[in-house]
Parts: sequence; structure tokens; C-alpha cells
Amino acid sequence: MKHIKSERTHTAGAPPQTSRKKRGSLGIIKLDNAGVSEAASDAVDDAVMPFIVDDAAQWEVFVCKTIAEGANAADNKIPTPEASQGILNAARRLEGHTDLIIGGCGYMWASREHLYGQLSTPAITSSLEFLDLALRMTKLPVGIVTWDAEPLMPLLIHHPGFARLRFVTIRDLPDFKKWVLDPCGKQVPCEWSKEGISVQLSDLMRDAFGRDGVFNDVGILVLECTLMPDFRSVIRQITPIPVLDLLSFAEAALQ
Repeated sequence: MKHIKSERTHTAGAPPQTSRKKRGSLGIIKLDNAGVSEAASDAVDDAVMPFIVDDAAQWEVFVCKTIAEGANAADNKIPTPEASQGILNAARRLEGHTDLIIGGCGYMWASREHLYGQLSTPAITSSLEFLDLALRMTKLPVGIVTWDAEPLMPLLIHHPGFARLRFVTIRDLPDFKKWVLDPCGKQVPCEWSKEGISVQLSDLMRDAFGRDGVFNDVGILVLECTLMPDFRSVIRQITPIPVLDLLSFAEAALQ
């Protein structure tokens, strides 16, 4: 497996042609997180999780990645013109070097109209692109597991299937709150753990799927948040319904 460091202003080198004959290559658009260096991102210990979407070690395909300048965590959700332009510019840097481009944050869906149709390389911003499919697959409500439903609901309010959407927010889990303050686990001792998140998420999902829970009658789940892949097994222990997410799609598409 090849490990390619992130680039802020230019695309990482293209994969060797011998590698591309065997497997596809993935381009990942990263948020512009001020104060987090590329070197720090690449040096995150595998033991310090949750899942880092742009960690090449997590993928069985060649990975290129670049930062969408101006698309920070807040502006990405609106989105501001600068955030949308940053996402498009990042995708253009990846074009020609990858076989598929994905957004590293589910809220990049907000900039989809600025990106789609601008590239030859296939690109998809978010798992939220699967909402129309999910709503067609079942007549039941569709559940969305999101980092924060508060900024997401205004983006979806005019969706024709909005009345059938159900939301669960994960950002309020105690260990996720601590993770926000120390995402790279630099504090000693680390105040959060993957195991803690798993237990707390399990409790949250059990309540959501309970008799009076918000997911009690949903027919399918969509994982908006790209932090969730490491926790699919937690969800699967609670419900057998189909689960759609962008990273599983990208993995399958390039195999």
C-alpha cells in the first residue's frame, strides 16, 4: 500500500501505473482545520482513533488528499462562497490523479451544486447523496446519524422527503465532546477513548431504536458523519436494517 502525504496547495503525486492496474485510487477533500498541520494529521497513531477518513493506512486503495482552503468546519455547513470554491479547487487538484473523489466531511453536501458537473473524474461529496435512494428503498422513515442535526436540518428542510427523515446527533456524546478538544490524543492521559465512544454510542442507538425512540420505525440508516465507519459494528449489534455510508461505497466502488 502506498502512503501519500496530504498537500495544502497542490495534489499529491499520482500513483504508479502498475498499482492503478490492480486497484483504483481515491481522492479525499479535507476540511481546512486551522492549526492542524498536515504532518500532524499523517502522524496520528492508529491507536488514537476514531476513524480518520484521510488516513491512507485505513484504505486498501491508493489515496491522494488535499485541503479545501476556506472550507473550515463552520463555513462548510452554510456553505460560504469561499468554502464552496475551496472544495471545487481541491477537487480540481485531485482530478486526473484519482479514479474517484469524495468529501472528507458529510456536510460538504452543502456545496454539491458547485462541484457536480465540473469534473471528468467521478466525485461524490457525502453520504447524504444516498438519501433519495434510501427514501425510494422503503416507505418507512429514514434515519440519519449525523455529527450535529442542528446545522444539517436547514440544509435538508426543502428536500421532498424531509417529513420522513429522522435524526440522531453524536457530537453530544461525552467522549466525542472531549475528542473535539484533543482530536489527536496529545493530552496525557488522553481524556477520551474509542472504547468509551463505542459504549456511549451503543447506549444512544439502543435508546434511538427503542419503543419510544426516534429511530423506532425507520427502515434504513444513512451515516452522514465520516467518523462513524469504526462504529458500524456497534450499530449492527442493535439493528439489522441496511446502513448506507460514503466510505463503504467508495471502498466497494474501487475494489
